[in-house]
Amino acid sequence: MGDETTKIFLNSKGKCEGIDSDLAAILDYIEGKASKGNFTAN
Repeated sequence: MGDETTKIFLNSKGKCEGIDSDLAAILDYIEGKASKGNFTAN
């Protein structure tokens, strides 16, 4: 994209198989499921 930043696109509707458990927890949280994992802890 030419501006030397890092952009991450997340798809919470995809399958969580084979991805990091913390990332899977974030995607579940985005979908309104109960939070679990370090990044979504209350």
